[in-house]
Amino acid sequence: PEIQKTILESYANASNKDRVSLASAGIVWDIIRHNHKDITLYMDGNHATKTGAYLAASTLFYALTGKKEKLTVNEDSELVKELGLKIENVQLIQKLIEEVQNSKIEELDQFLTVK
Repeated sequence: PEIQKTILESYANASNKDRVSLASAGIVWDIIRHNHKDITLYMDGNHATKTGAYLAASTLFYALTGKKEKLTVNEDSELVKELGLKIENVQLIQKLIEEVQNSKIEELDQFLTVK
């Protein structure tokens, strides 16, 4: 968390320079870790839980596809059933991904918990 701003700046510079999408999974992860402590993203401090893996994969999907409309997953979705994810966590993650990914790169530092 202490170097998240430096990481963001490096990735933002690379994204601008090479004109590629920036997948801001680290920012969404940081928001969840600080503001939603009931959601477990790590199994052991190094490896993601299924929820953490879903967060990372969804952020990458959103960035790579340029998807701007709302992601739709509900409690009947096979993804939720097969992975055993809590629907309220999935919906929160989706909301945060949309908010962060739809922001301009120069606005992303507003989401960081350590400035």
